[in-house]
Amino acid sequence: MQASFAVVQYVLFAVDDVCTTRAYFILLLFVAEIRDWEVSLRSIQQVVSEWIQIQQGWLALEAIFSTEEIVMQMPKEANMFRVSNG
Repeated sequence: MQASFAVVQYVLFAVDDVCTTRAYFILLLFVAEIRDWEVSLRSIQQVVSEWIQIQQGWLALEAIFSTEEIVMQMPKEANMFRVSNG
């Protein structure tokens, strides 16, 4: 009984090693594609991050140029902002 358990355990470890090796070789087939995706996703992340910063700045400007006091003090600039804000 003890010997058969050791044999089964050895076979299971061998199968696991084969599966791990196969998975590694399959992974190697896709390394270049995975790296390309990683570069693309990092670029998208950077663009979205900068876009969010610009939107936050724009919202701050919108709050400033929507006040009556600023419109009265800086009518030309307030009008330019209103036109560009759509």
